[in-house]
Amino acid sequence: MDMVVTEDQQALAALAAEILTDRVTPAALSALEATPGGVWDAETWKALAAAGIVGAALPEAHGGGGLGLVELGLILEEVGRAAAPLPFVATVALGALAVARHGTDAQQAALLPAVCDGSAILTAALVEPGETDPAAPTTNVTRDADGYRLWGTKLLVPYGAEAACVLVPAAVDGGVGVFLVDPKAPGVTVTPVVVTSREPTAALELNGVHIADADVLGGITGADGREVVADVVQVGTAALASLQAGLCDGALKLTAAYTRERKQFGVAIGSFQAVGQREADAFIDTEVVRLTARQAQWRLAEGLPAQDEVAIAKYWAADGGGRVVHAAHHLHGGIGMDLEYPLFRYFVATRQVEHTLGSPTRQLLTLGASLAEQPA
Repeated sequence: MDMVVTEDQQALAALAAEILTDRVTPAALSALEATPGGVWDAETWKALAAAGIVGAALPEAHGGGGLGLVELGLILEEVGRAAAPLPFVATVALGALAVARHGTDAQQAALLPAVCDGSAILTAALVEPGETDPAAPTTNVTRDADGYRLWGTKLLVPYGAEAACVLVPAAVDGGVGVFLVDPKAPGVTVTPVVVTSREPTAALELNGVHIADADVLGGITGADGREVVADVVQVGTAALASLQAGLCDGALKLTAAYTRERKQFGVAIGSFQAVGQREADAFIDTEVVRLTARQAQWRLAEGLPAQDEVAIAKYWAADGGGRVVHAAHHLHGGIGMDLEYPLFRYFVATRQVEHTLGSPTRQLLTLGASLAEQPA
């Protein structure tokens, strides 16, 4: 793995950080949170799109920056560090990159320019009732005269009500296909769902919604369709790990600033050995989350096998990330539980990441199965 962050990559991350620092302030977030329903910052999303940040990892032919997953990871770290409520993972990692990597020329031309200019949100519907493997969906399709009819239920779809297009894996012809679904199409019922993090989320009921042949992602069904779903899950999981690295870093910086100022017995509590040790452990966890996320994204960007690395990154994002925010809360004491103090945003966001696309236990099961398949 190339661990060097180039000057161009640093400049991209710095630009994202500058925009987020200027716009995503505690006061601005409090104003957004005062509104009912899901919370996301549409104006900052447009500003990032105008600066080329949203489309940085997407093809230049469709208005993007022509960069890749490593650069997306650096942007996501800044998004997490600001605790910014933005649809980066849903739109870019789960949606637009899947279209860029697997879509037809026509599908890319129809969807990617609107993502790059900030006018369209994409997402993927990967969760079903009682199911854990997105590549083995119970949602199914039947053929009709000029395409397909799609039937099933999808849960916890990020930005499902706000999206212009949802990628929906479904069983077809003994295999799997990924279908591009307009959530406003007849036969689709979208029900907004309020989750702890207030990220816009929805349940989708698909009752015979018509899908044209041109709206099968890449025209692929069957065994190859399963590979498309697996790739979407891997790219999305690695992106979540990078987001978690930024969330951990933001929570840790907030904690370090607090322990430098908070005094007990006439001295800053950060000078106490036990406090310093706890912060040091949290720093180590944060760095491991960051480095394992970058390793996973680098391998995916290079086209190398990355199943184990993605599972390792997600395990650390979930397990290590949980330790970081719990340490931050403990070191803040009572103020850490105050919803008017910004730490709570990092806590609920890290817990959301922990359970999205697989808990720590699922990652360990994935790694265990991989080890069992390797020759002794």
